[in-house]
Amino acid sequence: MTKQDIFALACDLAAEYHEGQTYFDEGSYYLDHLLPVATSATRFAQPWLHPLDVQTVGVLHDILEDTECTADVLLDKGIPAYLVEAVILLTKPEGRYIRKEYITNLMLNPLAHCVKIADSHFNLTQSLIERNYRRVKKYTENLTWMMIQ
Repeated sequence: MTKQDIFALACDLAAEYHEGQTYFDEGSYYLDHLLPVATSATRFAQPWLHPLDVQTVGVLHDILEDTECTADVLLDKGIPAYLVEAVILLTKPEGRYIRKEYITNLMLNPLAHCVKIADSHFNLTQSLIERNYRRVKKYTENLTWMMIQ
């Protein structure tokens, strides 16, 4: 399978598993978040990363956290292990977790790192539009931690 095929598969899986979900409270489709994050993540990626790998992880970045999909399903469908590993790192642990530790761990993976920057940037922008200053603080902190490391 080519990288283009893998990206197309990831888009299909994201559309299937996130069907009916909304982003924030404005009623937009959840894919209105995933595709912009996937696209913008390439701007934050190391130059040696393939853009389609970055976009594949970007479009899948919430699939394990927000749906019933599992890492095994992604692997069985044909998503390569190195991409699934990045998606796993982007998935917040269940229950209580320490946000700074979560971010520090995902920063060890260049694919997860650039997608998390794009995700936090997107969420910060949306939070500013909605004047949700608690979330503005959270995403500003996320970006600060990721940029000073």
